Amino acid sequence: MKNKDRLLAGNCPDYCNCAFYYLINNCLDKIIKFFNAGLATSNHVYIQVLGTLGVYDHVFITIGSFNHNMFTPVLGRLYHHLPKELWVCDPWANIVCPAEKYSDLWKNKMDK
Repeated sequence: MKNKDRLLAGNCPDYCNCAFYYLINNCLDKIIKFFNAGLATSNHVYIQVLGTLGVYDHVFITIGSFNHNMFTPVLGRLYHHLPKELWVCDPWANIVCPAEKYSDLWKNKMDK
């Protein structure tokens, strides 16, 4: 990560708060339709602001609908891997993608 030393402080929480507000107030119907497309009964859709731990802490938004028998979001839970059902919205890094692609996209962005 070439640029890691100059990116130790940021405003990613502020970006996420603005994006969260925008998603809830302007995109909620579209998000619910996207995650429930083709389902006989609607699932709950969770929009969460998550933060990472460590020296290079970061904040981003996750969006997803879950099979409650397998996974339920819990406030304060420590995630080692994001569930594949999630999408990530990272307004600070300008990334929106399925969770399984996020790590690679993040690394590519930080290496520029």
